[in-house]
Amino acid sequence: MKALYRKDSIIHGREGLQYGPNALEEILSRWLDAFPDITLTTLHSSKQDDLVTIHWRAEGTQEKAFRDIPNKESKVIFHGLTSFRCEDNQVIEHWACVDYRALSK
Repeated sequence: MKALYRKDSIIHGREGLQYGPNALEEILSRWLDAFPDITLTTLHSSKQDDLVTIHWRAEGTQEKAFRDIPNKESKVIFHGLTSFRCEDNQVIEHWACVDYRALSK
């Protein structure tokens, strides 16, 4: 995963701006810690110029509290959009939008 992101890539997310593949690794680690069996399915994708956008569906068992969402110890399903701006076959900017309301139901 790290090889796909440029070292100075910008990650836009709920926590504000973060930078580089190490930040992405930390974000993914928090998700995998709470949802160790998470799977993502691509529902739609599009590419225009240097921008790729993916609409995805995630499913997994919440085994630990995540952000302000208490542990449910149950299966959850939620959706999101992730957009990537690429240059020279690497991600230089990343935006994520997750349906957190579906997680808190």
